[in-house]
Amino acid sequence: MPQIFVDADACPVKDEVVKVAARHELVVTFVSNGGLRPSRDPMIRNVVVSRARTRPMIGSWTTQRTTT
Repeated sequence: MPQIFVDADACPVKDEVVKVAARHELVVTFVSNGGLRPSRDPMIRNVVVSRARTRPMIGSWTTQRTTT
């Protein structure tokens, strides 16, 4: 099943992503270094990565979990 992964630290369209994902019944995973509020929606997941070297960590985490 397709999923949406979002680098959520400075994403200005998180609400829009959630709306579109709900419309298409897709799971959304927000990856950040913290500061996200948990969602009650079971289709929304939050993953917190280390603050040290955040950008490479988010890219690495996402790459390891996606397939082409």
